[in-house]
Amino acid sequence: IASSAEVITKARGMTAGVHRLLQPGNIELSQLDRRRLLGLQRRVTCLVQPLNFLLVWSKNRDAYVQQVVLNAQELLFDVCAFVEKCIPDDGSPRGAPGHRGTGTGIVINSAKLEYFLRELEFTCTSVNMAMGMSQAAPSSPVARLETAPAVSEDNGPSVLALLRASRRLQEMRGRSG
Repeated sequence: IASSAEVITKARGMTAGVHRLLQPGNIELSQLDRRRLLGLQRRVTCLVQPLNFLLVWSKNRDAYVQQVVLNAQELLFDVCAFVEKCIPDDGSPRGAPGHRGTGTGIVINSAKLEYFLRELEFTCTSVNMAMGMSQAAPSSPVARLETAPAVSEDNGPSVLALLRASRRLQEMRGRSG
């Protein structure tokens, strides 16, 4: 598992790369590929902070979320590598006016871009689930609430008891019988 600084740095670099690719006149992209690149950028942006939290949270634990963190991190690095392949060392997109590269231009692999979008969607969901699991860990305040008494000191129902009842009602909604 990489450091959180590396994850953030790669994500920022990928975001800057997508931004350069989307500048008008830099590269010929279909509208669909432009939307896909924007979707890719947005998903990565949404993924980075929760992934960073999980990375730091699970670092010194034998945590059950480490595999999710590892898979998400690998995907993020693959996405960053995909975008970086489109941006040469001088910072201009390959095939852009003034680019001194030998190629006549690049073609973004639309199928691979679509694949990364689907994988990022799944990964965002997985990271969200892992965040929920981390919040329910025994050392978290939510887990400590679960073991709190159901009656408050003034002998009325506690906030916890009301939350439990609300959760049960939500679980029972839609069930017959």
